[in-house]
Amino acid sequence: CTVSGKVALPGKWVDALPQRYTTRKEKNNGTKSTAKQRLQFYFKKEANRQRRNFQEKKLKNQLAKHLSERV
Repeated sequence: CTVSGKVALPGKWVDALPQRYTTRKEKNNGTKSTAKQRLQFYFKKEANRQRRNFQEKKLKNQLAKHLSERV
């Protein structure tokens, strides 16, 4: 996504990111973080979310399998 340290996506798109992707620094002192910081934060959050979803799915499947074996 980043090209030699420069953000490939336009700043406007980054500004349009939902509020939950504002960094902690931004929330504290109301300054805008750079587009690059914002994107790194966004991708970190997304990765965590996807990992969580995957683990939840895995657990649900295990449980379903376990229950179907008992019947």
